Amino acid sequence: MSLFEEEVKMLEKNVTTSVDLYSIMDSFLRRLIQRRDDGFYGYLTKQKLQRLSPSDADVARQEFTAFLNTAISYIQKWFDFSEENWLFLLQPLSLASGNISFDDMEKITKRLRLVGR
Repeated sequence: MSLFEEEVKMLEKNVTTSVDLYSIMDSFLRRLIQRRDDGFYGYLTKQKLQRLSPSDADVARQEFTAFLNTAISYIQKWFDFSEENWLFLLQPLSLASGNISFDDMEKITKRLRLVGR
């Protein structure tokens, strides 16, 4: 749950702008997938799983994995992770990227229809 809390706090920061949204969501999705694939559910959870019987621990791991699968599916359903997403194109404008090219600006202005044809 700490992962969810971290992401919500990141999204709610006063300094978060639309140019940061795609990278925040992409990072969140990747972290969820990584945790699912690694079977990592947090340090405290790992300690508690070790105290359970092997069969109970297996059931708990299956439930945790099902939860992560549901969360991943939900996020993929409601956020467009494709390169066609206009938020994807805005990423070079982030101050964190430090790298914007003329080509990037041209793509952004065309996609957002900021210039005439």
